[in-house]
Amino acid sequence: MRPSTRASDDGWRPPPAGERGVSGAPGWVPTSLRRAGPRNVAILEAQQRDVERGALAAGSRLLPHRELAERLGLSLGTVSKAYAEAERRGLIVGMVGRGTFVRPVATGASPAAPGAVALDLNVPPPGPEAEMLADAFAALARARDFRSLFDYLPHQGLARHRELAREWMGPRYAPAAEHIVICHGAQHALALALSLAARRGDTVLAECLTYTGMKALAAYHGFNLAGVDIDREGLRPDALEEACRRTGARVLYAMPTLHSPTATTMSEARRAAIAEIVERHDLLVIEDNVYNFLAPAAPAPLAALLPERCFYVTSLSKCVAPGLRVGFVVPPARYLDRLVLAVRATSWMATPVAVEAGCRLIENGMLGRLVEQRRAEAARRRRLALDLLGEYLDAQATGEAAAFHLWLPLPPERPAIEVVAAARRRGVALTPPEAVAVDERSPNGLRLCLGGPQTPDALRHGLQTLRDLLQVPSTSALSYV
Repeated sequence: MRPSTRASDDGWRPPPAGERGVSGAPGWVPTSLRRAGPRNVAILEAQQRDVERGALAAGSRLLPHRELAERLGLSLGTVSKAYAEAERRGLIVGMVGRGTFVRPVATGASPAAPGAVALDLNVPPPGPEAEMLADAFAALARARDFRSLFDYLPHQGLARHRELAREWMGPRYAPAAEHIVICHGAQHALALALSLAARRGDTVLAECLTYTGMKALAAYHGFNLAGVDIDREGLRPDALEEACRRTGARVLYAMPTLHSPTATTMSEARRAAIAEIVERHDLLVIEDNVYNFLAPAAPAPLAALLPERCFYVTSLSKCVAPGLRVGFVVPPARYLDRLVLAVRATSWMATPVAVEAGCRLIENGMLGRLVEQRRAEAARRRRLALDLLGEYLDAQATGEAAAFHLWLPLPPERPAIEVVAAARRRGVALTPPEAVAVDERSPNGLRLCLGGPQTPDALRHGLQTLRDLLQVPSTSALSYV
């Protein structure tokens, strides 16, 4: 019996939820539409109620628009309006060719399960950094010139700090100290570089899977991110050529070394090919090199090949601690004065006390020792991931350089968002796929952050849980795991 479409606030009921629709697939159907008035608003409110009370779990696949319309006896347009508004409010996410899903908790939010394993936080695991910083700050407080660090200092940063930053960046790339600008971490540096390289409404090219912070910057500043296809060496030259012709973009954001989220590193030949295309299409490049410290054998950065076209960005956050907001950016020479002005306009200067503490770690060799410890721990954690998930990981995960993140590819029939939701129910936090995907052409998979768990045992537990989920043969069965 087909349902009545009469607008009512007390009696409208769809068919029983267990009935199959035109495709034969089960899915969410509101148990009632309580609201008088437009049916699309009523569907939206019913969906929101069911999400809030847990009747509609994160990661659940929703019925296609047409099937829900059939089951409710409503028009396709009515259901499409409801889905569109639910997506705008962040309740659901649609993935071309994969379906529509209830959105999991936002990236970085704590999952509901107590003692959750954080495979969604791309940070270095705990090490000796707290003790090193405590010693650095204690020595700093005793220094005779400590008081001077509380004055207004040069917007670009002290010459001594910039010289130490130059030392830190070498030996494959050692720009002149007078070309380095000190910022509040890499995110501040990226924001300043983008503000000079692009305007609101411009298209910015990026790998089709990209850093979550770049997506946030693009959304905030009104840039249009366009994805460029990648392979096991990162950006594909032919895809970059095609994207330049198709979009007319003049800015490229890229992570050639230990790219986030895939951990790929471009070869020297690939960098040369990308540099040639950049020159030919008159692009500006924003090169994010925050993971360079983990890859001592990586080729020289793009900035070494394209000094007049590249904003080079790095920081101490990933190698020391996220709370130490000390970043460095080297712009093309013609942008230096404007970049210094941008620092003045946005923060006057990077915090001198924090910069001094970080630079003291460079100067006394403690940062070098910390980096060696980070590399060893990254290698240990990568080996653990390969032991537990090797059959599912891409071949790039077995490369020489070890990062604190890996990419887990998934087949089309197993949407990543469903795995995220199922893992969350078992106490493992994963990054929702839309956080790193630039557009619908982005590969289906998950970023695994190996540094977030506090101990190797916690990491092992999280990876074993994920392996158990991947062994479930049917994607739909994940709803019950």
